[in-house]
Formats: sequence, C-alpha cells, structure tokens
Amino acid sequence: FLCLGSEGGTYYTKEKDLGRENAMAILRLIDDGQAESVVSTIVEFSVEGRAAKHEPATFALAMCARSKDEKAKRLAYANLSRVCRTPTHLFSFVEFCEKLSAATGGTGWGDR
Repeated sequence: FLCLGSEGGTYYTKEKDLGRENAMAILRLIDDGQAESVVSTIVEFSVEGRAAKHEPATFALAMCARSKDEKAKRLAYANLSRVCRTPTHLFSFVEFCEKLSAATGGTGWGDR
C-alpha cells in the first residue's frame, strides 16, 4: 500500500475497494497496539523515497492522526514535518484529515 497505493485494481478487486482494504489494514495494526511501528514505517517509506507516489504515505499518516488511538495521533503529529516536507504534501494531509473526520462525524478541532 505504501509503495504503490492502489493505482489499479486486481483481476477480482476494483481499485477503490483495494485501497479501502489496504487502509483498513493500517487501522487494524493501530488497534493491535502497533502504532509506533505503523508511523515509523510511514516515515521510513517517505524519507527514503521508497514509494512510487507520496499520497499513500500522506493518507496513512492522516489515518493515524485521525484514529482513536492517542499514541498514534501523537506520533503522527510529531512526525508530520518528516512526511509532509512540501506545502503540497501538507495540504494533502489536511484534506485527508478533513475527509476522514467527515466520514466519522468528527469535528476536526484537533487539527486547528
């Protein structure tokens, strides 16, 4: 997911569904208490330029920032400048956070 995102579907799965499944895997890892590992992997892929596109890492970090896990939130915001190194990345992060907040009914006040 972090390397390629969901650029295209597989033979049986459409691109949107595949991206949703991959994103849910991140939430399951956070729920299993692996927030530190998730955020460090996101940072690693971003800093080392190991991904074809930057959006999956930005989206994954936004998922951590908007999760219910306080440790994941704290780690996501602590590493924000390492992942979102350009204004474009930062604007994408904010947009992803707003969309994730709207999907869960949150107000997003923590991002202001």
